Amino acid sequence: ENFNLHSANTIRYFGDDDRQQLRQQLAQQLPGCADSLDFLLDRGQWPGQDTYGMSRTLCLLLSVGCRAIVMDDDVLCSAIDSPFAAAGVRFADSMNEVDFYPSTDGWRRRFGPRAENPLTSHLQCLGLGIGDALHALGIDADDDTYLADSEYRVMRRLGPDSRVLITQNGTFGDPGTQDTSWCFNLQGDSLQRLLDNPDSLQAKLATRQYWMGFSRATFSTQGALSQVTGLDNSVVLPPYFPAWRGEDQVFGAMVHFLYPGSLVLNYPWAVPHLPLEERTGRIDDSAGRADMGLVESWLNERARDVPNPDFTARLAALAQVLRDVRDKPDEDLSRDYRLALGAAHAAAVSSLTAQMRDAPEAHKPWRALLTQRRQGYLAALGRPDVPVRVDGVADDTPEAVVWDHLRRYCGSFAKCLEDWPAIRDAAAAIAASGD
Repeated sequence: ENFNLHSANTIRYFGDDDRQQLRQQLAQQLPGCADSLDFLLDRGQWPGQDTYGMSRTLCLLLSVGCRAIVMDDDVLCSAIDSPFAAAGVRFADSMNEVDFYPSTDGWRRRFGPRAENPLTSHLQCLGLGIGDALHALGIDADDDTYLADSEYRVMRRLGPDSRVLITQNGTFGDPGTQDTSWCFNLQGDSLQRLLDNPDSLQAKLATRQYWMGFSRATFSTQGALSQVTGLDNSVVLPPYFPAWRGEDQVFGAMVHFLYPGSLVLNYPWAVPHLPLEERTGRIDDSAGRADMGLVESWLNERARDVPNPDFTARLAALAQVLRDVRDKPDEDLSRDYRLALGAAHAAAVSSLTAQMRDAPEAHKPWRALLTQRRQGYLAALGRPDVPVRVDGVADDTPEAVVWDHLRRYCGSFAKCLEDWPAIRDAAAAIAASGD
């Protein structure tokens, strides 16, 4: 209220009471969608669970027809250029580049904010076609660095419908995930920065003070985690799965499923992410355990089986993919889970083996981490009876209970996807009426 006394634009706080009122208004207009509205917007459906996806779905309902920017609540609304800024643009599905700092002061004293804030910067290209986005970025096709390090597998997807539906940025400070297992996927200069000074390896992974981002504007095919995210909600973006972590990965996979020619733009600047609580990084033992990354891979595999480019057809196909899971017996779900987990573990062993081959002989701490991680995955692959272990589910949960919950969630979310266009239109009508 005090802010609005001095602001050119009115800021509205949309709290729990507003959310409940919106849910009730939507249910009155769309009685056949009541169950979907409860699944997507009722926290009572998810006791004791993180519901970040619910908040983001609410954002989509409040911004129908607009471009929206979603921010974490512990970032500063300022932007800092990449410490390794480079000219040109990339088309690649590579992971973030990384630099390591001993403390917050290690990067805050070295790098000052850009003149332009991250909200304005996100809108620079959000919603544009690929040609207009390149023009907005000031990319000169005659520059020798124009497409350096780009991947053909990404560029071959470009076409008239290639539009930037999601924009992301890098992070200075806390990366947003406590698990630092991403270190095993580092390459090039980022890996070299990690391995500089063997005695500092453990401290780098535990301190959680990083720059994570891209040194040049990078177009990719799928969204992931970003502390500030731009969403082109002028097209029908899917709802987020309401609960658990990894909701960004699943959302990115669904957008890619629905709009296979669309693009994600990773800007070459970062925002400060400064959680109030103290956090320490650790390498989680993920061998033998599934997470949202498995769901992401599973959706991407099935997206290739839908040749129809029409959005309505692809939305129906996505809902059917979930219903196929709902209709499977325990034996089929058990087989599919173990096959997917085994494939993921085999890929991890292959990657770690390559890392071991290239690891400096003198860097014993790094080689020890690689060896331990690789042995864990090999042991998981060698188990005759693989237990069902899923992030967020107690390890002693009977397998039949896990599959019952999975079927229910898939069936409910499939109905949400089918109802979503009508829910979205009703939300836009409520907003237009001023109610």
